[in-house]
Amino acid sequence: MTTEAEVAPPPAGADPAADARPAAGEDARLLDEAEALRAIGECRVAVPLLRRLLASFPDSPHTPPAMLALGQCLEGAGDAPGAREVYAALLSRGDAARQRDDAWFRLGATFLATGEWGAAERAFARASRSRGLTEEGRATARVNVAFAAAMGGKDRKAASLLMKSIQILDASPDLGDGMRAYTLAQARVAWGVLLAREAAGVRFDTRSEAAQRRRLQERAEGLRRAEDVLGSVASFRLATWSCAALHLLGGAYERFHADLSAAEAPRGLDEAGRRAFHAEVARRAAPLLRKALAHYQAARDLSVATGALGPWGAWAGERAALVEDLAASAPGGP
Repeated sequence: MTTEAEVAPPPAGADPAADARPAAGEDARLLDEAEALRAIGECRVAVPLLRRLLASFPDSPHTPPAMLALGQCLEGAGDAPGAREVYAALLSRGDAARQRDDAWFRLGATFLATGEWGAAERAFARASRSRGLTEEGRATARVNVAFAAAMGGKDRKAASLLMKSIQILDASPDLGDGMRAYTLAQARVAWGVLLAREAAGVRFDTRSEAAQRRRLQERAEGLRRAEDVLGSVASFRLATWSCAALHLLGGAYERFHADLSAAEAPRGLDEAGRRAFHAEVARRAAPLLRKALAHYQAARDLSVATGALGPWGAWAGERAALVEDLAASAPGGP
């Protein structure tokens, strides 16, 4: 039975749609609540609140900081493409001046997470040019530019930026210990990449047996220098960069194995001599492959154990699966 109260018209002057409108001040409340959740590590719960704010208040002054917070939550959840979309939208707004520098920096980080080194380099370079950054902040951005440049094969640019930036960071009293450690660990990984690539430039394309032995020694010494630098990253106790260092070392040893295995026999050997040469090469190369596998597995396992951000653990797991069978069939067994 329907009562009179249920069918009565609204009072004069009332707006029937008022109940569907967000309450005044709700945008500020949603942002405050989401930021409080982020502060205690509850990004998963904060994301729906931030999305609700963005949908209900697209023109609110609280929308730009909410977009930045949403992007950071998505990054933390491993959704780099989703975060990138949010940061790009934030950078397209005309009311996001306060968030612009952070958005460029975080946009670069999303490209690092997916191995898009050129795009990362450009985003961090844009961040480093901001007038609002301190000298330390600019140096931090430049370390990221250098890292992306190193990963993308731009060794000279990377080396120059690293040396200048590390000097600034080492002398800075204003950079927090956590940020200093993170940035210096990243810089050390980049430097290790440069050393590993320099070592890989020593080729085994000579047909002289004596020259091949010299080059083998040069390659091994160069890789040891790279390993010293990349191995020292563990001292910072930062899982992300430790995983990166282990993965990159695995790659350096895998490439060493491939190059040595492809070495041609010296001139003047008969068929038996060539067979003996290639057997000796296979014997020398096998430990390199096992070292590559050990580093890949260590990176994969550390990533799983710590939940480290970034692609390094997943990439290492993929390489480990491919290298494992090769290592098992190499001379000396797995």
